[in-house]
Amino acid sequence: MSRYLNPQMLAAALRALTLGSRFLLLFYLATKLNLVQMGLFSLYWAGLQLSASLIPLDVYAQTTRLLLGKVAEVVPGTDRQMEV
Repeated sequence: MSRYLNPQMLAAALRALTLGSRFLLLFYLATKLNLVQMGLFSLYWAGLQLSASLIPLDVYAQTTRLLLGKVAEVVPGTDRQMEV
């Protein structure tokens, strides 16, 4: 890999892309939905974000590792994976 496509830069770019897409989705929905619908969507979205942080699935971390081609092993006694 070249020095411009190292894993840290790719991970940062993926995070920036997801943050930017959520930001654009929010503005698009704000133009299409009325105030009550937007409020309900925001409550639903906040509930999803809260439940994702309370239930440690680490889907984002695992997906990033898979995209970057990292080798992972399961830590004994847990379901969590650890980078080798």
